[in-house]
Amino acid sequence: MVQASAQFEADLTALDWASNGQFLVTGDRNGFIHLVDPKTLAALSNSPANLAGKKDAWIEDVKISPNCQLIAFGTHGGRSFIDLVKVLDGKKLQKVKSVNLGLSSALTHLDWTLDSTTLIINSQAYELMWMNVSTFAQVPASSAKAIGDDYATFTGCFGWQVKGIWRPFSDFTDVNSVCRANSRNFLATADDFGQVNVYKYPCTVEKAIHASYLGHSSHVTKVKFSADDRFVVTTGGHDKTVLIWENSYGVVPVA
Repeated sequence: MVQASAQFEADLTALDWASNGQFLVTGDRNGFIHLVDPKTLAALSNSPANLAGKKDAWIEDVKISPNCQLIAFGTHGGRSFIDLVKVLDGKKLQKVKSVNLGLSSALTHLDWTLDSTTLIINSQAYELMWMNVSTFAQVPASSAKAIGDDYATFTGCFGWQVKGIWRPFSDFTDVNSVCRANSRNFLATADDFGQVNVYKYPCTVEKAIHASYLGHSSHVTKVKFSADDRFVVTTGGHDKTVLIWENSYGVVPVA
């Protein structure tokens, strides 16, 4: 361990790091996000979600836009809003809008397009939506943005890019976490059966060929690639462990 922060007021439930390295953002169990200095780990500013303070309204996912100017996040517990805040000089958060996009349940995953204009969103009701962050309007599923694949990250469980991760007769709650490799050549999933699975990306065919690995003794809650794809990090549920896996499927080419 290099450094530890002071304790926050509530349990932390989500985390992202700006692509320029200048700030971190965390989400907590009370429905707030916190802007954090990556050098000192001091909390610089915070902003509440639309549902902050309500029962079970913890921050489910938070993502910083690729241009590092906006943060999008959503909560668990009820029909989620999409909350947007602006980052001012990497030191302060300014509320932009809480958008009622029409989700019928809690937000589970969101990701930005590379141009920082559009969000792709999944919900606990197995919904798949897109939102334009300038107009705050839902983007039609038939639009170029929706059918394209210009995402900075891809962590959602739904979308044409990942339709092959669902096995026959599976429940849509069986896959807990998805992460596309930074090389964009493959993706990993974490499931309820204690398995970490690796597929080619995009994964567009049913019963897609994949490799499965066992290490956790219970359901796997999260999976992430390292920046260079050399390692995969997973977290366990009931086994309460973090595992680091060495990746032999290929890494990000060195420029």
